[in-house]
Amino acid sequence: MKKVAPVILSIVLLFGSARPQLGGFGSGYDKPLAGFESHREPAIQAILRLGLESKVPIGIIETDEQLCKAKVDVAAQGQTPLQIIAALIAQVSGYSWSVKDGVLSVQPANMPDGPVRLLSIAIPRFAAPEGTLDSQRAILWMQIRGVLEPGEGTAVSVMRSLKAQTFPPIDMSNATVEQILDRIVSRAPGGAWVLFPLPKQSEWRDKLDVRFIAAFSYGEEASKVRDVSCQPYGGNSP
Repeated sequence: MKKVAPVILSIVLLFGSARPQLGGFGSGYDKPLAGFESHREPAIQAILRLGLESKVPIGIIETDEQLCKAKVDVAAQGQTPLQIIAALIAQVSGYSWSVKDGVLSVQPANMPDGPVRLLSIAIPRFAAPEGTLDSQRAILWMQIRGVLEPGEGTAVSVMRSLKAQTFPPIDMSNATVEQILDRIVSRAPGGAWVLFPLPKQSEWRDKLDVRFIAAFSYGEEASKVRDVSCQPYGGNSP
């Protein structure tokens, strides 16, 4: 079997993706990590593990299985999360990265209409009480369902361990789904959200009982990183 050499970050960065303007974003993006390695690991797991180890909030938009099928190799010492993500995404065909609303975003280079439409849905008011990150994500999904299927009753039930970390209440007005997800995962200790590959838009209303979006906190078990799917719309309940 041919041995694949780890990507050398200083070389990858010469390919010149423009450095995002971080402005008031968190200092974690420019804080070098002592070390980060990934050897023949699915790209999505390496990306989420980078977020977990750096505590940089991440949003991932999947439109196919490429992030799961692509196996990445990176060996980095003293590099920032931005340098490392550049090296990881350089090995995934058809995907790009950017920093938006303080969140490190990974998405297709050419975004299909479906994810754009879903993430652009405007929520007049999003209010979620204190709870786990996933429970707040579930409340958002309930509101998305209300927009896609107005007049239908919506309910959500979230089971959690007594040891699960809770987040303070959140209240936003006139925000898009993407803006709300970014806010949810941007609070300490950080977290990540993932939009799974979507069904056809004509099938959305028939698929509202499954989960299109997942979210988890970096304060929870790291094993959740290994459970993230690239299957269409996650195949899970809300």
